[in-house]
Amino acid sequence: MEQYVQVSPLHFRNILLLLHTEKVINVENVRKSEFDVFQVDEHKAEPGDIIQFQRENVILEGTVLPSHGENSIIVDLSSMPIEDLEMFNHGYSNTVVAHSKYKILEKRS
Repeated sequence: MEQYVQVSPLHFRNILLLLHTEKVINVENVRKSEFDVFQVDEHKAEPGDIIQFQRENVILEGTVLPSHGENSIIVDLSSMPIEDLEMFNHGYSNTVVAHSKYKILEKRS
C-alpha cells in the first residue's frame, strides 16, 4: 500500500511545474517530504550534449557549453520558457552543474 503525505506549498508549486512545463519530466508519486527520482550518470558530458539535472526538486534539461571546468560544466537553458528561467536561474540562460549532478540524455552528433 502506497503512503502519501501532505505537501508543502513549495513542493506543490514544483509539482505543478512538472505537469505544465515541457522541459521537465512528470513525477508519478510524492513520497515522505521529497521526491528524488533523479539518477545521475557516471559519464562526463561534452559540449553540445543534452543533459538533465535536478534543481529545487524539478528536473531540467539543457545543452552543454564549452568550458574548462574540472568539476562542473556550463549549461545553456535558453530553450526553457522565460518564466521558468526567472524562477530557477534569476533570468540567466546559463548555469553551472557539477559532474556528479546530471545525466546525459543525448550525445552530440
